[in-house]
Amino acid sequence: MGLFGTSDPVEKQEKMLTKGESQSTWRAPSSPTKPASGTWTMAANAAEEKSIKQAIKDIALAEKNEAKGARAETLAHSAHEKAVEEEAKLSSELHKLQQKHQDAASKVQATAQDISTKADEHQRLAQAVEQRKAHLNQLESQHHDHGAVREHKLRELHAQHKPTVGAAAGTGELHPQ
Repeated sequence: MGLFGTSDPVEKQEKMLTKGESQSTWRAPSSPTKPASGTWTMAANAAEEKSIKQAIKDIALAEKNEAKGARAETLAHSAHEKAVEEEAKLSSELHKLQQKHQDAASKVQATAQDISTKADEHQRLAQAVEQRKAHLNQLESQHHDHGAVREHKLRELHAQHKPTVGAAAGTGELHPQ
């Protein structure tokens, strides 16, 4: 027999069979060449109890891990729901901001058009003012020219026609002194 048990396949088979038997099982000879021991398998009973205790520990650990997994799943669902709510909220805010941006862009475009219209109107009015000033200058010039012509004609008339009698006889006085 080796340090850690036997390497004989028959003995290994017997050992496995004894582990699987209940505590009241009578151990039968495993081979015709070996004599039957005829003893109750107390070692098998202890091994079975040890296996049962280990199985109970394994089940407790598995249940604990399953509870942790369930808790983690619940937390994941909660985190997912919060993320969905946050996404919906941000989507709504984004939609509102996009609408505000479109309104602002429309206002910018409208005011730019208004500037263009007002600039055109200002240009038209400035030209009208210049035309009216030019017309006024022309009228003043004509008035001045016509006034000069009138003065000249009056002087000519006065120079050509000198009255000889009365108040208009030359001095412009009614009674000579």
